[in-house]
This record gives sequence, C-alpha cells and structure tokens, in this order.
Amino acid sequence: MSARRRVVLFSTGHTDIGGCGRHSSLLAAGLAERGWDVRVISRAAASHRPRLRRRPGLTVIEVPGGHRLGAVLYLVCATGLGMLWGRRAVFMAFQLGSPVLAAGLCARLWSRPSVALSTSNGEQGEVLQVLRSPWRGLHRRMLREATRLVGQTDAARGELETLTEPQRVVVIPNPVELPALAPPLDGRPRAVYTGRLAEEKGLGFLLDAWAMVAAGRPGARLTLVGEGGRFGSVEAELRARTMGDATLRESVTFTGWVQDVNAFLLDADVFVLPSLWEGLSNALLEACAQRRLVVASDIPGNTAILGSDHPFLFAPGDADGLARALAEAFDDASARADARRRVDEAVERFGLEQVLNRYEAMLAEALAGSALYPPIGPSASTGR
Repeated sequence: MSARRRVVLFSTGHTDIGGCGRHSSLLAAGLAERGWDVRVISRAAASHRPRLRRRPGLTVIEVPGGHRLGAVLYLVCATGLGMLWGRRAVFMAFQLGSPVLAAGLCARLWSRPSVALSTSNGEQGEVLQVLRSPWRGLHRRMLREATRLVGQTDAARGELETLTEPQRVVVIPNPVELPALAPPLDGRPRAVYTGRLAEEKGLGFLLDAWAMVAAGRPGARLTLVGEGGRFGSVEAELRARTMGDATLRESVTFTGWVQDVNAFLLDADVFVLPSLWEGLSNALLEACAQRRLVVASDIPGNTAILGSDHPFLFAPGDADGLARALAEAFDDASARADARRRVDEAVERFGLEQVLNRYEAMLAEALAGSALYPPIGPSASTGR
C-alpha cells in the first residue's frame, strides 16, 4: 500500500446540480488536499457515457445513470471498481441508496471498514426510502454492518439509530467554505433564493408572500437562482405564474442554473428558504457564510443551523407568516442586527476545515481499528 490513506467514495450526483453534489465534491476535494487518496465512483444522471476526471489525490469516475436501469448499471460498475481499488481502503457511501449497497458489498468482500452518510431525513428522507425499497433487506444488512452511520442533524441521528446500534451513529454537518471577511448589507429591499426549483422547496408559497411584500415596496426585487432539477420540478409553473401577475412580473427574476451563487447572494440583504422539508441545506449554509439575513421555514433542518429562536422563522407553508418575516427582515433594524449576530455565531460550526477535521478523524479511526465495530448479528438489540 502507498503511504497515502485511501477512501473509496460511492456517490449519486457527485458532479450534478444541487446541494448533495456540492457536499460530496467538497468532502472529496478537501480530503484529497489533506493527503488522502480519494477515488470517487459517481452515478451521473445527466451523463450518457462514462467520464474520468483526475487531479492530484482525486480520481472521479462517472457512470451514466439517467436511464431506467441506471441504478443496476451503477451498482455493477461501482462494485467492480470498488473491489479493484479497495483492498486497503475505507469505503464511504454518500446517500443511502445504491451507494450503500456497493460500499457494503466491497467492505464485506475485502473485510474493510465502511461509512454511510445520510443526506436527508423526515417524511421524504433516505431512511424511509430504504425501508420502502424492494432491496430493503440487503440495504438494512449493509447498514447494520457499517462501521459508522453519519447524519447531518440530531433528527437524522434518531432515524439512523433505528437501523443500527446508537454508538455507531454520529452527527457531522455539511461543510461550507467561509469567506475571510463578512460582506456588508446595503439596506435595499432585495431577497434571493438559491437551489432547485422543486416542489418540496415551498416556492409557490414564496410567490404568494412576495406578491404581498412587493406590492407596498417600489423597487423590491426577488431573484430565484437555480433550475428545476431531476425530481419534482415546478420551474415551469413558477415561471408561468410570474408572467401572469403584474406585481410578480415586475419584481421577480429567474436566473436559471449558475455555477457560483455568491454574486447573487451578495446582491441581496435577505436570503429566503421556504422549504417544506430539508436535510441540512447547503444553500442555507452558503447564505450564512455570506452573512445574509436569513428568512427560513421553521423545520428541523433549518433550525439545526439557525437555532429555534432565530428572529425570521415562519411555519412551513404559511404565506402570510412568510410575508411578515420578509417585511421584518427589510424594515426592523433591531431584528436585522439580531439575525446577523446569530448567523455570525452559528456559521463557524460548519466551516469546511472544522468539518473536514471531524471526517478525517472518523475515517482514520475506522482504518486503524474497524474491529472495534464488529458486524451486528440478528440478535442485536435493535431487533432488526
């Protein structure tokens, strides 16, 4: 084995649009920069042919996955590559679907440690999807045998503990890159949303609220940065509704997908996230990193970052409450100062270097002594 420690990462959408791809790519690049030999096998929905990308310490192979048999093709290719690369590696599954099966099979065949990361929880979360999967028996077996299960929040931890022994579950948040200086606010009535234009993001309620807010504020602007994505897109409906309403048509802008959202974040004092459910939003973390005033739905994934007493929270799906929160974020100087202070305090916990420290320590521990976490048999206390 080379002197470099190796991690083989199985991921869906490592280079795809969205927070999961961003999370996966930040972890892989960060570990590679710290001297790990990182091999990524990704299922790429938008790709029609295999792709190989290399840079020092990091190899990424993308397996086409946008067709009906994409999961099966990915599982076959990922398991084969994992066996080729994994004799002395630690295997990491990013998301609990087919990556867990590939990582678990390779870990079992090579008798190596494995780590599984959950990126969503709640009614639409990955644990429930695993329990409903036609391969749920194999999924649950691979998860029970994993060295560690990683959740992003305490709520995710509770769900993962139904699948394994509690001591194997850890909470490590998403990482975000922090700028050297906190950018200033300029006081203009401008708000921005970044992310997928998807059903679970609650953007219909945002348009309802924005129509109320903008009607009394000449010059108010809302920018929606992103596109519909592969699942649950409502982009066409949002665009049609905006074009059909004079207030929205004059005050709402759609950018489509962009590579770097920071310029749009810095052009607006207020970042708004009206999601009906989230795991731990990378878009929210990026807005916090730029020290924007955050208006967000009161759901566990958001309060895990902001705290339950953040001044601009509102009930998910409540357009009137969202309109009031936006108006307060624009007009209330005291609340604006409080929100900025809370974001300053919170965001340091999610800095890329701090999160990488925790992942690196966990992976090093797994490589050094996976026998500390033997496979769980049928008689385990979970009874599963």
